[in-house]
Amino acid sequence: MDTLLIGIVVVPGAVALLLLLVFSFLYRQSRDPYFRCWQIGWVAYCLNFALLALYFTVLPSNAVLWAANFAFTLLAGQVLRSTRALRHELAYRASDAALAVGGGIAATLDLLIRRGDIAFGGLQRWNGATEVWIAAVLVVAAVRFNGHAERRNSTGFRLLAFALLFWAGLLATVPFHRAMSQSLGDVGHFLGPMPQMLLGIAMVVVLFENERRSVQENLLAFSSLEVEPGRMHTSDEIAPNVRALLDRLVGLVNARRAALCVTGEWRAVVPSVACGFSPELLARLDGGVAEFLSDLAYRRGGFVCSTMWTIPAACRTSRPANSSTCGARCTRKASTASPR
Repeated sequence: MDTLLIGIVVVPGAVALLLLLVFSFLYRQSRDPYFRCWQIGWVAYCLNFALLALYFTVLPSNAVLWAANFAFTLLAGQVLRSTRALRHELAYRASDAALAVGGGIAATLDLLIRRGDIAFGGLQRWNGATEVWIAAVLVVAAVRFNGHAERRNSTGFRLLAFALLFWAGLLATVPFHRAMSQSLGDVGHFLGPMPQMLLGIAMVVVLFENERRSVQENLLAFSSLEVEPGRMHTSDEIAPNVRALLDRLVGLVNARRAALCVTGEWRAVVPSVACGFSPELLARLDGGVAEFLSDLAYRRGGFVCSTMWTIPAACRTSRPANSSTCGARCTRKASTASPR
């Protein structure tokens, strides 16, 4: 295989694919929209290398080359959008469309320069405009990440900002490729994966810092109901506070519905609450079902996860004829559940 093709496509493309797997893993672990932006951007980056491989080997078409350059610009747009995801601003804006249009213009300018329709003397280079555009966008993103790092005293975001500036500096040298290739040869193509590897390390550090901060905040939140300590509170008075704790727990485990069922002997102190379930659920859990679940969790060391629950038809009706009998039947069926 041609050495130039290996340096331009194969090695950087393999590194980009590995980083896509890393970012996908980080998003799966955290479900943070910030990592989702990076995952989408890196899909576009891998598409860039796939199109370049197609252009150099099978289909040397201008349309393929333009698509490859445009896919590269989409990466920069997603990196910049991830800075807004840190502020929980996930909606697409007109600025995102403007970035896409700017990337399309840069890719078109590259194509025109390559065809010879536009020339800049000694700076003539067919793939310079796209890289310069991307470098400018990455510098803006690096400045924002550095500001976020200063506010939160984050080492991960500082490293991320440095990696983006390093990458932007390499991209900015592309218009001078002819002069640099005479002294450095094809070394510049192999320098490309270096800032990407720094990005991968920085993203792992960012996830670690986020998880550590989340643990600290949740320990503080779950240690108190945030009620006035100077007087006694009834079960109904602290119900909103218990519901707030349940809402936080639902967000941590990425669940849509949850219920906190308290057995009868403690219900006068702590209320039962539900999130995403109908109000009738807690009433139906009263009695035998709640006692059975409590005893099952106690015998399993405080935690049990069961699947394949079989509920009789009487328990699925809106108003069972005999709720106590229904609860007993549910209990007997639940005893056959297979724990995991």
